[in-house]
Amino acid sequence: MSESYEIANRSREKTTDYVAQIRIFLAAHPEWWTWLVSASVWGILIVYTYFSADHFAASSQPKNIILCLSSGQYGGETFSSAAEVTQTSVQDSIYATIFSGMIPWALMVFAMMFPLLKYPIRHVAFSVRQRNRTQAIGIFLLGYTFIWSICGIFFRLIPEFSGNISTGSSLNVQNLAAGLIFLLAAIVSWLPSRKITMMKCDITLPIRLNGWSLFKDSIVYGIKIGTNCIRMCWIPMIGLMLVHHSALWMLAVSLTVVIERYFVPPGSKSIGYVWALLGGIVLGSGIMH
Repeated sequence: MSESYEIANRSREKTTDYVAQIRIFLAAHPEWWTWLVSASVWGILIVYTYFSADHFAASSQPKNIILCLSSGQYGGETFSSAAEVTQTSVQDSIYATIFSGMIPWALMVFAMMFPLLKYPIRHVAFSVRQRNRTQAIGIFLLGYTFIWSICGIFFRLIPEFSGNISTGSSLNVQNLAAGLIFLLAAIVSWLPSRKITMMKCDITLPIRLNGWSLFKDSIVYGIKIGTNCIRMCWIPMIGLMLVHHSALWMLAVSLTVVIERYFVPPGSKSIGYVWALLGGIVLGSGIMH
């Protein structure tokens, strides 16, 4: 009887130890839930891409094309006189472009950018009281996502004002442009200033402890880190836009920036070769098609 009691007691102690170790790990790594968010979004993107290939193919077709039709038939329709199928107004088109693209852009930020925030999130978490950690981190991420959303609006408007990325452009032209963009990313990564740009992604700012000051400091810090991250990653993001944010290319770019941030010594040229390889692949695709 006593032996069974001792075995049960040891089992409870081991379970308690495991729980304590998990709690210690989570407390020491407050960024864990942003990685969980990122992994969840990646799962959604991969599943949605796999099961919705027809949807993505249809969504990439030109819309709102102006057609000037003479008398006769077109697409099974009979016209007795000249007819015109007009596109929506420029303002409506801009609004549609922004709103239709902001959710995918936000998912891209959650999936690709959140894993790069380990050190800033730790700074926020360890600068405030433990009971305010989740609140402060959430406010920081709000500021970070806000500045990336502003950037996203700008990127989404590029097709409206640039003929190079318009719906009339052929796929191979866009692939050629994307390949050149990734090659530009390689060149920029070899510049001496690249190390300084990367270091700015992990700068720290004072975070006060209470009330409005905590809110203001956290959101300003998020905006600051987001701005520095945009300076670091804007070139690959344009490349991704040109390849229509393909999940495969998003994964390749995300792994590249994560490896550059955490595993490659500052000043190393190896990441530049990765960007050059990606650029070469896209260029080859554009040339062959």
